[in-house]
Amino acid sequence: FYREPRRYALSTQLHFLFQRMSEMEEMGRLRKQGHLRCVSDYLIDKDPLFAQMNLERDEYELYRRVFTEVSVEAPVPDLVIYLQASVPVLEERIHRRGAAAEQVMSREYLQRICDAYTHHFMHYTDAPLLVINAESINFVDNDEDFESLLTHALGISRGRHFFNPLPNP
Repeated sequence: FYREPRRYALSTQLHFLFQRMSEMEEMGRLRKQGHLRCVSDYLIDKDPLFAQMNLERDEYELYRRVFTEVSVEAPVPDLVIYLQASVPVLEERIHRRGAAAEQVMSREYLQRICDAYTHHFMHYTDAPLLVINAESINFVDNDEDFESLLTHALGISRGRHFFNPLPNP
């Protein structure tokens, strides 16, 4: 997709849409069975952001129809966490992660994603929201950073919150 986005945009978008809808159905089923907490690394509401960025107009219209038809009733999250970081930091983290397909992602594409997320979450009100400045902290490799996030997040039950932690040594 990153090498030839116009060629693969629609098939990639639909693949992820169907995969995520299936996962949303499973999370809804788990909630109904009494599992009170589900953790997900995405929010179905942001799927159309990528579609709008990557698809041609006619493809996007088709995608919207499919999205509407296959939409499941996704469980409302207990908390949405939005991690913000600059494009240079994201590029460094993508490079460090080493996923071959992501290594060709352009700076312009990353900036468009950041802008779309910022706009989306500026207006997001469907669930409690925690916006985290993740510029100089590392939840993956630093246990203190992760514990700090966890402590902060567990105290949130409603509203919009901002977390701007200082980096741990």
